[in-house]
Amino acid sequence: MTKSEQGVQVGSRSNVNASARGILVGNRGNVTNSGYASAIGSYGVNVTNSGYSSSVGTNTITNQSYGAINIGPHGKVDNSQLATNVGPWSEINRSEQAIAVGRNAKALDSVASTVVGTYAKANVSNNLLQWDVMLR
Repeated sequence: MTKSEQGVQVGSRSNVNASARGILVGNRGNVTNSGYASAIGSYGVNVTNSGYSSSVGTNTITNQSYGAINIGPHGKVDNSQLATNVGPWSEINRSEQAIAVGRNAKALDSVASTVVGTYAKANVSNNLLQWDVMLR
C-alpha cells in the first residue's frame, strides 16, 4: 500500500509507504513517511519520518519521529521528540524529552531524558534523571 490515507494493511511482509494514519500489522512491516501511523510486528518493524507514531515489535526502530512510542526488546528511537522507549535493550538517540526503560537502556545526546535500567547509560545529555541499579 503506497501513497494511501487511512489505510490498514495486514501481512507477514507488509509495507505502508507515504501514508497518513496507516496501520500495519505483520512480521516484517515498514511504515515510511507516515503520520499517525502504527506498526505492530514480531520482527523488524520500522517507522521512519513519522509523526505521532507507535511501533511495537521485537526489533523495532522508529527514526525521525515526533511523539513516538517504541516498545520492543531491541527498540530504538532516533532524532525524535517526546519519545518513549520500553525494552531490555532500549536506545534513544538525539532526542528531546525522551524516556528509556530497560535493562540496558541508553539515552545518548538527549535533552530532558529519563533512563531507568540495571545498566542504564546516559551520555552527553542535559536535564537528565537516571536510575542505575547495577546489580551484580
